[in-house]
Amino acid sequence: MDINQFIEARQLIQPYCEITPLYRAEFLEQCLGYSGRIFLKCDHQQRTGSFKLRGALGFLLRLSDEDRKRGVVTRSSGNFAQAIAYAGTLLGISIKIVMAETSSPLKVQRTRDYGAEVIIWGTDTAQGDEKVAEICRLEGRVKTSSFDHLDVIRGQGVVGLELEDQLPTLGTFFCPVSGGGLLPGAATVLKTMNPGCRIIAVEPKGGDDFYQSMQRGERVAISKADTIADGLRILQVGVHNWLLLHQHVDDATLVSDDEIRRAMKLIYEHTGWMIEPSGATSVAGLLNSPLESLQGDVVCILSGGNIDPVVFEREVA
Repeated sequence: MDINQFIEARQLIQPYCEITPLYRAEFLEQCLGYSGRIFLKCDHQQRTGSFKLRGALGFLLRLSDEDRKRGVVTRSSGNFAQAIAYAGTLLGISIKIVMAETSSPLKVQRTRDYGAEVIIWGTDTAQGDEKVAEICRLEGRVKTSSFDHLDVIRGQGVVGLELEDQLPTLGTFFCPVSGGGLLPGAATVLKTMNPGCRIIAVEPKGGDDFYQSMQRGERVAISKADTIADGLRILQVGVHNWLLLHQHVDDATLVSDDEIRRAMKLIYEHTGWMIEPSGATSVAGLLNSPLESLQGDVVCILSGGNIDPVVFEREVA
């Protein structure tokens, strides 16, 4: 994928998105005893509370007038649902979203509040995808994926351009991964503009589809995902995503749910931010990494902050 495609995507979506801040996390430097600088890319402060808005806009803004009239349907665990619901209302496009029975009630309600029609269906991604296909047949809507679509990947990859502007000295980048909505685009941009940057994918042990894929050198599907990180429960990395991830990611690491909880608690104690489990997974990966594996300025992306305060308190207690 050409870097100019990401630059074009940034020009397209920038009027509707925030450039999220980069926060110096001195508490992590002290915790690890790291002599370099560590930063948090605060995508939980993006509109709709996660990185997903860039990809949703990247897709919707490239639809033809005819497809805009047909409306869109997709499946999402919650953050892409909220993002595309918000973006659809903003652009006057009808959005229908299939969400699993296990989806966060907070994310379901916020998706409806943003203006989308929500269908609660099934318990896993396969059942959700089947329902999306049925809606396409019956209603003629345009289907998209929350991660496995090139326009979505280009939109999400704009975060890489932001990082290059904010921190040209970036040396190590930690990012959560599952199906591959965020990391493929970000990694492509960072490796193109800064080839020496080390890209680390972080995944929960209970949803290790990408980790297994990296180990075997091919896409691997898992039968079940069991993790508190609801945004990382995809059973197989996307087709488009895998090609970019395999090319640009240097390493993949696994973290336990308890390690994710530790990261959530640490972030909250030092910043007051309630970061959802998927959003804190990158920091959990950093905390598990040996110092010798880090180089230069380090960035962990906080990919989302959509979590009910009651649930947050229960998880970090």
